[in-house]
Amino acid sequence: MRLYHAVAAAVKSSSLPSFSVQDLVVRAQSLAGTKQVHALASAAGLLLHQDLSSIAALIISYSTFATHPPPPPFHLSPLKPRAAFLWNSLLRALSRSGLNLQSLSIYNSMIRSSVSPDNRTFPFSLSACSAAISYDFRAGDKGRELHGSLVKLGFFSDVFVGNTLLSFYGACFDSESASKVFDEMPNRDLISWNSMISVFSINESHEESVQGFSELVRSGLGVNSVTLISVLPACGALCDAVLGAGIHGYATKVGLDSNVTVGML
Repeated sequence: MRLYHAVAAAVKSSSLPSFSVQDLVVRAQSLAGTKQVHALASAAGLLLHQDLSSIAALIISYSTFATHPPPPPFHLSPLKPRAAFLWNSLLRALSRSGLNLQSLSIYNSMIRSSVSPDNRTFPFSLSACSAAISYDFRAGDKGRELHGSLVKLGFFSDVFVGNTLLSFYGACFDSESASKVFDEMPNRDLISWNSMISVFSINESHEESVQGFSELVRSGLGVNSVTLISVLPACGALCDAVLGAGIHGYATKVGLDSNVTVGML
């Protein structure tokens, strides 16, 4: 009831710029609360006066509390035709709800509407492809199409985009393409290395996985628990006691020995 009164009071206020729908969405702790904020704000016409963050907050809140987030907040925005941010929010919301093919459909609609993708569009879309590849082979083709588009538009240098592309090829069990992406990445971080080590390990390219680990250590970026969990299966498959002892010793040195124990169980 407090949320209802807060929204109602804001609706009656004549000072619209000071009222933030986004603040009230954050306070909505349930699907019912989200619907309440949405209904009252829509009835008052407040969504037409708000910036994209408020519309996006509603979309993401729906995806958090509902299995099938409804699209109304999206088409209420007069900024829809030119705002990649809002499309990205819907891509993310659908993907988070497990509606990966619908998310890819929204990407197609975005392109048909002549909205230019940005450096968040491709990670959200590629993540949807990765999740859908296990039950729809077309997601693999779509991911490769996205790969071509992001290179053409100049987003390949974005490490977040590159890392998501690595994960996509990992989901496709395509270590060759993943390795090519990794080698061509102009910028890499620890997530990039962990992804590549994991892709090699999953695809039973155990020596390459261990080699990647060694190169990472030499790079000076350090390792974390994800690195160890990714490389340990490769060590086990190679049955190399000396190698395993070496990784254990290194993990102990950097304070991650407990992760080695867990990984070896």
